[in-house]
Order: sequence, then structure tokens, then C-alpha cells
Amino acid sequence: GGFVFGCDGFRSAVRNAMQRACRMNYSVEYIEHGYKELAILPVGEGPAHEGPSFCRNGTEAPKYKMAVHHLHIWPRGSFMLIALPNLDGSFTLTLFMPMDILESLDAGSDKEVIAFFEEHYPDALTLIGKDHLLSDFRQNPTAPLAMMKCEPFAYGKCCLMGDAAHSMVPFYGQGMNCGLEDVFVFSDLLRGEMRGKKMEEVASAFGKKRKPDADAIVQLSLENYVEMRAKVASMSFLLKKKVDGLLNALLPSVWIPQYTMVAFSRIPYSEVIRRRDRQDRLLQVSLDVGASLGLLMAAGLGVYAALRAAKRS
Repeated sequence: GGFVFGCDGFRSAVRNAMQRACRMNYSVEYIEHGYKELAILPVGEGPAHEGPSFCRNGTEAPKYKMAVHHLHIWPRGSFMLIALPNLDGSFTLTLFMPMDILESLDAGSDKEVIAFFEEHYPDALTLIGKDHLLSDFRQNPTAPLAMMKCEPFAYGKCCLMGDAAHSMVPFYGQGMNCGLEDVFVFSDLLRGEMRGKKMEEVASAFGKKRKPDADAIVQLSLENYVEMRAKVASMSFLLKKKVDGLLNALLPSVWIPQYTMVAFSRIPYSEVIRRRDRQDRLLQVSLDVGASLGLLMAAGLGVYAALRAAKRS
């Protein structure tokens, strides 16, 4: 007979049917933060950033209010605003913050919404415009953020992939990529070590192989939220990133930054965490040793200067 692949998302009907047929471990965790989408409109008149050639509409490229080749982040510790460019010259903004603050703004007055943005995002407010901000804020819903884990991924003639098997928060941009990689891993098994086996056996092997990596990217995605909304504003974190990049340039096959491993390689997500933790330990030891040597040198110079002064007197 046939075989069913459940690729039907976070609220998967296939997964629900499997839960009734087998002993499935299943958990959903809603984090305390939610989100609301806003927008920056394309430039009408005045200074603008030109879009890339592939964005051209006819003969004229769209005009943007901010640089287009960047992810723009406004980190504010416990919340953040991000902006991503669209092909028409606009930016999609997403406000991520604790649900209680979002809901209080939803219930508050227009003046309270404007006052919040004037306090925390005055430059973004200038780009959005007060009237457009209020229009988006009132029309667009406040939505929750959740993570879902389940096991097994496969039972009988059914196999879960993508968000049906592992849903994550969006802060690493890996949700769709992880789902496509599921297909790639399954295909590798079909053509490789499980060649000639029954689909049920291949699906079972896929689930056992993929589960640790699915759990790992769920973890990494949540960790990256803390990095984006808080750590990127820390000088010590930025210094660590600079050293991380320098080591990668000097030892590209040995030292690979976490983001590079996640976004630009096929290193399994669970292996990314192991390598990241090992590199973090080595980097912290190096920074601690460097700081200690710096203090010793400063102390030595201080003693030398004091001895010289005493000798002259």
C-alpha cells in the first residue's frame, strides 16, 4: 500500500492521528514572549537606499528607507524590534516582547502606543510614521510563540517531517531549512545504508537519526532570541564575536563560528552544539588567560615605575 508523509505543520492532523495509534511523547511549550508585525513603507520622496538588481520592477529598482543588505535589529534587553527588506521597497518589522506588555499596549490608547515607540524606538518610529504605526498596530494581531517536540517521528506507514515533527521559535530562521533537510536526510537513507529496505524501516531509522538534531535546533533557536534581543548590545559579547571571527579566518577548517555551522553547512545541529560548547570553553580560557597576563603586566609596570621613582628620590 501507500505511505503517508505528515508535513502539515504545527497543528498536524497526521500527528494527531498517530498519537491515537501509538505511544507518542508530545510536548508544546509556549514561551512568555509573543510578536506583532508592522511595516516600513517604501520611499515616496527624499533620500533613499536603492534595492539590488534582482528587485527591479520594470526599469527602476525600488527605493528603501534603510540599507537593504542587512538584518536590522533594535535590541532592548527583554524585547526587540527587527526589520527585513521586501522586494517592493518596504520592510517587514516584527516586534518581539513579553505577551503581557504586548497585550497591555493592545488594550491601551493610541497615545500609549506612540509613547512606547518614542521611548524605545524613536528612529524606527520616524521611518514607520505615527499614523501607519497605529494602523498596523490596531489591525495586525498579537500572536504567541511556541515550541513543539514529539517522538517517534514514524509509526507504521506514517512519517512526520518539518513543523509536524519539530516546531521551533523563528529566531534562527531555520524552520523551513530544517524541514527541507529532513527530506535530504530521508533521501540519503533511501539511497545509502537503508537501500532496499521497507519504507517503514527507513522511516524508523530516519526518526532515530533525526530526533537529536531536531531537539538541538529547537534549543538553538530559543538561545538565539536571547542573543538578538540582549547580548548583541554587550561589549564583551561583541569582543568575543570578533575573536571568534579572527580564529575562523586563521583556522577555517578547525574553528567555525556557530552561525556559520548552522546556516552555511550540513553539520548536524546536535554536533553544532557540541562544537560550540567546546569552542566557547577554549575561547573563555584564552580570554581569561589574556586578561590575567594583562593584569600581571600592568602590575609589573606599576612596580617598576614605583622602584624607579624611589631610586630617583
